[in-house]
Amino acid sequence: MKNPVLDMFFKYDKLTNISKCSVQNCTASLKGKHGSNLEKHIFAYHKTQYVELQNAKSNTSDTSISNSATAEKLMTNFMKKQCITINMSEQILLTACVELVTMNGRPLTMMKDSGFRKIIDPILVGLGSQANCININEHNIKKHISDTASNIISTITQDMDNKLVSLKVDGVTRHNKSFLGINVQYMLGNTMDLRIKTLAIFELTQQNTDNDLTQFENEIGNAVNSLPTTSKVRCAAHSLNLAIEEALKITSVQNVLARARAVVKKLRRPTFATLLKRQNKKFAIRDIETRWSSVYDMLLRLCELKDFCLEFQETMPELLISISNWNRIEEMVDTLKPAKIGLVQLQKEDITLSDFFAIWWNVIAKLKKKNSILSNALQNTMQQRQILLFANPTFAAVTYLDPRFQCILDADQKSIAKDHLVKTWNTILEVEGNVQSSQSDVVETQVQMDENIDNEMDDLEVFFTNSKQQLYRISNYFSGASLNSYIDRRV
Repeated sequence: MKNPVLDMFFKYDKLTNISKCSVQNCTASLKGKHGSNLEKHIFAYHKTQYVELQNAKSNTSDTSISNSATAEKLMTNFMKKQCITINMSEQILLTACVELVTMNGRPLTMMKDSGFRKIIDPILVGLGSQANCININEHNIKKHISDTASNIISTITQDMDNKLVSLKVDGVTRHNKSFLGINVQYMLGNTMDLRIKTLAIFELTQQNTDNDLTQFENEIGNAVNSLPTTSKVRCAAHSLNLAIEEALKITSVQNVLARARAVVKKLRRPTFATLLKRQNKKFAIRDIETRWSSVYDMLLRLCELKDFCLEFQETMPELLISISNWNRIEEMVDTLKPAKIGLVQLQKEDITLSDFFAIWWNVIAKLKKKNSILSNALQNTMQQRQILLFANPTFAAVTYLDPRFQCILDADQKSIAKDHLVKTWNTILEVEGNVQSSQSDVVETQVQMDENIDNEMDDLEVFFTNSKQQLYRISNYFSGASLNSYIDRRV
């Protein structure tokens, strides 16, 4: 079938071998008169004319149809033609294409893949009757991605305006590439809806030292409008992982790990992998230095393959592990299991500092019951690192407000917690622009009380009582009913 695009929308000059587009207000000129090239131009820039072209092509048939084509047409006539109705709009279609590239990681060249065109072209034909017909190609989608990104940036900027936020800086290594990411957490508007947004991701092209990362963190801190309550909080999950790595450096543990890695390396070879597959067993897992809990995963899988190793160790000495080492490996798996569970729990999105405290001490409590060399070493490393974690005033404030753990705070820690809560409250009022002239009196007023009188209120309770009349002005951070009931319970 001859493509009618040349006759419908182009004027061809034989002398110059140039085809000029005859569509109104179009001055494009294309070399040659090949139908596919001309049709691509119509598809990219004249969507309405492209619909007309498709209709003309479907109504035009060549009289010299081959026998195979005739047979195919006859078979098509016997097939049931199905028509469906879908709920689709231009905006939904564009959003889906943008999501394919940005969130699903598909390349922009997918927009011209034959399979994708078979899906999208009928939809475009169906939308062709609308006034504003759209083009779906890699150039237009790239522009829509840029526009969508600008809208997202604008939305995040508006949401964070005059809000207290939490910034997180984290690094990751994937496929021999290192990345550093920054995300922000904040409460949306007048609700308690927690939003987590990624602000930036950088690829690290050179080896970065601790000093470089510290300098980077300081640059971020300088870019933030520092407030009295601004503080740095260490990553609890990362601290626990570092404690595990430090505990595993014991010489006796390293000797067992070295033998376990050697056997795992052998099990991952094609010869043994084939044997494992024949017996419907899982493949061995090798630990990776940058992947958390990979040592536990490796040893756990090795214990699952213990019967396989014992079966073939006589004919294949490279799989030999002594009984004492097998016992130590099983003991290490049993010891590292609470830490593995704790790491997973610490990586939840909605975890609070008081939840972190519960998880951290739950791991230590389970380790105390093990009473092994590795468990004792892991307890010591965790207790050393928890000093820096628990010294943060934010942690003291959250623990003070949690009735489950308030009893563990001493007098000094409670004083730090109260001071931090007062500063946080005044910061919220200041950010929201509702600071009254008497705010300084609230912070600086010292209430003289006899510590031996149990029924009198402490400084924080006095602050809550004096601030009760101000609660209705900051409903965007707390619901008045819930906070009032909280104060009434304390008073």
